[in-house]
Amino acid sequence: MIVLEDRSKVLNDGLWANNVEVPAYQVVEGSYVAYDIQITTVSGARIQRWKRYLDFDRLKTELLIETPEDKLAIPQLPPKSSNKNLDNAYFLKVRQDRLEYFAKCVLLNPDLARSQAVRRFIRQ
Repeated sequence: MIVLEDRSKVLNDGLWANNVEVPAYQVVEGSYVAYDIQITTVSGARIQRWKRYLDFDRLKTELLIETPEDKLAIPQLPPKSSNKNLDNAYFLKVRQDRLEYFAKCVLLNPDLARSQAVRRFIRQ
């Protein structure tokens, strides 16, 4: 049985973000890609960070260590790749979309969103 529960009015359960987007990416000096992460908090504040793929990978690793009971809620990341894909707009767009999905699953999950791993990811 699947149960859907409206938790949009519950603010005190660890959920501090109500929207997460990865609307853009930028190839930096031809050597890596930075992804623009934009977070809207439940209070309406906006947080913007530029993150590399390795930052997402580190977040996933730390979440699996800190919250092993929630491992099924943590989606797979897109596969790692070499620098040869930095010129492939289709590859970069698909990766951007999959990183956005990952970020939404993590930051909009109350159990994961209150973790130290997420706090470090946002602060750095």
